[in-house]
Amino acid sequence: NSLYEKGFNFLKGIKVIFENEDIVILFKPVGVLSQQAKDNDISVNEWLVGYLINKGEITPKTLESFKPSVCNRLDRNTAGLVLCGKTMRGLQGLSKMLKERTLNKYYITLCEGIFDSVKDVKAFIVKDHKTNKSLVVNKTGDKDASPIHTVFYPIASSNNSTLLKIHLLTGKSHQIRAQLSNLSHPIVGDVKYGAHKLKSNAGDKSHQLLVAYMAGFPKRCPEFPEMSGKIIVCDLPEEFKKILKETGFEKWEHGLQEV
Repeated sequence: NSLYEKGFNFLKGIKVIFENEDIVILFKPVGVLSQQAKDNDISVNEWLVGYLINKGEITPKTLESFKPSVCNRLDRNTAGLVLCGKTMRGLQGLSKMLKERTLNKYYITLCEGIFDSVKDVKAFIVKDHKTNKSLVVNKTGDKDASPIHTVFYPIASSNNSTLLKIHLLTGKSHQIRAQLSNLSHPIVGDVKYGAHKLKSNAGDKSHQLLVAYMAGFPKRCPEFPEMSGKIIVCDLPEEFKKILKETGFEKWEHGLQEV
């Protein structure tokens, strides 16, 4: 299928971080869709199928009965780890872990202002599909509101911004972006949620500096025993590193993966 070929050939920024016979964990760059929004979109899903066809692991015939797929979605302009099932076992196992929250997902971001303490935040969120924005609400006054849970860990502050490590316990659309905006600490560059447009030597940025950088499998992982205790980490995009350096975080740049 030409869409899969296109996906594999055109989406050059996607990298394989980890792979075994059932799952593949990819790095998705900024600007790439996790899944199609329209029929002719090229997303991580098309790249994945093209990649597996190219490796000879699947064929157009096997696609008729099973299609490998991404299991978690990142916003178009959020970079980082995307978990994918190559087989039915892989897809079902990852989906179960994400649903039961046994797989730990961590993000790194730079937010505006001084975020001075660990915050463990439970709230509710509502998606406005017209504006494609999410709104944090404190009680279930809205029947469409979903519960959310996030823990924010400040790593360091500099130039009125804070580098945060974030443990995402639920995975609702725009959850981190909406919560930080609600806490008056919008993500640097996230103009949609009230941040200033970022002026940087890396160029004018009007997208959020947010990276899904770590996935931690539980110590005992019945779905994938061979993954028990494994931690998968990706590098930060070069643009993010440059901005961290410009903002005065260069000494943290190399320590991020140990955070």
